[in-house]
Amino acid sequence: MQFSGRLNDRQVAVSDGLPEVNFSDCDINDGPDDDVCIITEDVNGELVVIVFENPDVLVEGAELRIEDPPCADDQACDAVTDAAIVDVQVGTGPRVRAVSGNLQIEVAVPEARYRGEFDLRLPDGGTLNATFDLVPRPEEIS
Repeated sequence: MQFSGRLNDRQVAVSDGLPEVNFSDCDINDGPDDDVCIITEDVNGELVVIVFENPDVLVEGAELRIEDPPCADDQACDAVTDAAIVDVQVGTGPRVRAVSGNLQIEVAVPEARYRGEFDLRLPDGGTLNATFDLVPRPEEIS
């Protein structure tokens, strides 16, 4: 996973050859739903979490807008199929939903591998540009 951008009014960069990838519910306090989560650290060692809130859109060849639709709850967000919903968290701060951007998926093997790229914009004007090739760590394979 490699990305760079501006979050919380500071530059952030990540280059992680084996980030933690979670293919289940990443925000258990918000009710049950499906997610794909990337948990990593930036080059300064600060926690960075990227959450794909509606992972059913992560299909091979997908080219989607990233949006913040008016979902009533996490399960309603799972049902969105015409846009990707992406949350970002830095450090112990709150998760923030991206308001716009684009996502392209080159390879998609559900719960095994996702490769693609995205660019997104956050409500405060922060941006991220990323390329990713996500596979679970050996200890994450069940």
